[in-house]
Amino acid sequence: MSQAEAGALVETIMSDAFQPVPAAWFKLSRLRSAKQETRVKWILGMITRYFFASPFRHRHLPSKTGVAFDVTLCPLADY
Repeated sequence: MSQAEAGALVETIMSDAFQPVPAAWFKLSRLRSAKQETRVKWILGMITRYFFASPFRHRHLPSKTGVAFDVTLCPLADY
């Protein structure tokens, strides 16, 4: 499988399989905070904690215009 095919496969899986869960979390996140930035950070933490197994890791980066994060380790990228 080529790198382009693998990337397309991961994109398809992410959009088809996981899309409903973050959408529901975003609705529930309103109970946590009224600020969208806080909710997005919370959701990203939940997704990386429960959907991606270790060693997947990310860190939040400072941003004045939105939410920024850097994936520091991604097992899918090392296929």
